[in-house]
Amino acid sequence: MTSSTPTDAKSIVDEFFTAFGAGDLDHVLALAHEDIEVVATGPDSVPWYGTYHGRDGLQQFLDQLGGNTQTEAFSVDWLVSEQETVFAAGHLKHRITSTGNVFESDWALRCAVREEAIIEYQFFEDTAAAAVALD
Repeated sequence: MTSSTPTDAKSIVDEFFTAFGAGDLDHVLALAHEDIEVVATGPDSVPWYGTYHGRDGLQQFLDQLGGNTQTEAFSVDWLVSEQETVFAAGHLKHRITSTGNVFESDWALRCAVREEAIIEYQFFEDTAAAAVALD
């Protein structure tokens, strides 16, 4: 990490969202701890749901999400932190590329930050709505 990288957990997660929104996936991956665990729990019919490990796992998660959706809207409405834990919430709207259906949901995220990098990333969204949009 460079000296310009923020050192508090909330700033790191905020920078993660900024990089993601800008399409800077190299920077997104750089903000992830080498041992990151990504958890997006939901039905097996949704290709991006699962548990992923390491930066390669984060890349697989992002590939599944990006390969199956086209983001039409994504907002981060709030970020709060307590020491190394950050909670975020917002709203998303994705068009499913295979069906053309719209998947819209409020979302929540819990991250843990260690060694100035995100080591735990657990995402929550309306899993039933995602499954229906994929049908």
